[in-house]
Amino acid sequence: MPIDVESGTRFGVDFNEHQLKNFFKEQHNLRDDLIVVYTDGSKNEVNISVGCSFYIEQEEMVFTMSLDSNASVFTAEACAIAKALLWLLEKKCSEDILIYCRCSVLFELHEGAPVNHVFRA
Repeated sequence: MPIDVESGTRFGVDFNEHQLKNFFKEQHNLRDDLIVVYTDGSKNEVNISVGCSFYIEQEEMVFTMSLDSNASVFTAEACAIAKALLWLLEKKCSEDILIYCRCSVLFELHEGAPVNHVFRA
């Protein structure tokens, strides 16, 4: 699955989501029925809480999850992306997918360490 992490960095805040969606559809020859996913992760230092979420536009479905209070914002963002991708895999989505997320997480996932080991307990 090709991952484009550079195109989104070319836009300023003056571009709206509709313009971005059209740009990516044209740039990558995406179908009109593409699935649009928004991800977010956040940390509240005052209440010491961390969470992540993703939203599937076509399904109008929101998934939210609390994380350990020691988790970083980066971890929360990465978790949101991972959970969204797992949901898409479980649904066996064959449509084109456009994910709006934090660029720093995608760069790390795309360019990160040569070998990443993930272990589950």
